[in-house]
Amino acid sequence: MNITIENVSKTFDDGTIALKDINLVIEEGMFGLLGPNASGKTTLIRILATLSKPTEGIIRFDDMDLGENRAFIRSMTGYLPQSFSSFTNVTTREFIDYSARLAGLRNKKERADEVDGLIESLGLHEVRNTLANDLTVSMKRHLEIAQAVVGNPDILIVDEPTVGLSPEERIRFGDLLAERLEKIKIIIMSTHILGDIKSTCSKIAVLEKGEVAYHGATDILLEQMENK
Repeated sequence: MNITIENVSKTFDDGTIALKDINLVIEEGMFGLLGPNASGKTTLIRILATLSKPTEGIIRFDDMDLGENRAFIRSMTGYLPQSFSSFTNVTTREFIDYSARLAGLRNKKERADEVDGLIESLGLHEVRNTLANDLTVSMKRHLEIAQAVVGNPDILIVDEPTVGLSPEERIRFGDLLAERLEKIKIIIMSTHILGDIKSTCSKIAVLEKGEVAYHGATDILLEQMENK
C-alpha cells in the first residue's frame, strides 16, 4: 500500500494558504511529518484522515481516490488528534472496549485480549476502572493513543502524539508503534520534535510555511543537519 499526494493545496475561507502544491509518496512503514507550528502539518493530517478536503489536488490510497472513497478510507484509518476535548462518562476500560467495538472487533474474547493488552502496554492498568474524564493529562493521552491503535487499522495517522508525555513515555509510545507495524501497514506521525521520529521513521517530509522543504531518507536529513 502507498499514499500518493499530487499537487495538493489548501486555502481557508479567510484567504489563509495552509498548503501549497504538496507532492509526496508515503510507502508502507513509519513516515514522519516534521515541521514547526503553523507549517501545515495538521492541515495535511486532517485531509488524510478525511476530516477536511483539499482546495486543489488529488490524493490516492493505492488506486482509490480519496475524494471518491472517503467513507471506505475512513473505515480503514485510525486517527489520533493533537488533543481530545473530553471523554464520555465511562471508565478507561469501557472507553477502550467501546473503541474496539467501533474498530470492528466483534468477538468477545479477541476484543478482551486486545483491550487488556493495550491497558498493560500503555501503563493504564492502575486506572482501568477510573472515569476517563478524571485521568491526569498524561493518562488521558495514553487513552487517546489506545483508541487510535485498537484493532490495528491499515493506516494510522497521529498528530503530535507525544504532547504531554514524559521522555520515558515517549519511548514507550515509539516501541508500541514499532510493535504494531506488523499489522498496521502505514503509520504517519506528525510532530515538531525530531527526536520522536529520528529512530523510528526511515522516510520523512519536512513542511515549512505550507510547502515541502525536504522529502527523503531521515538519516540523510540528519547528516545535513549535523553541527547546525
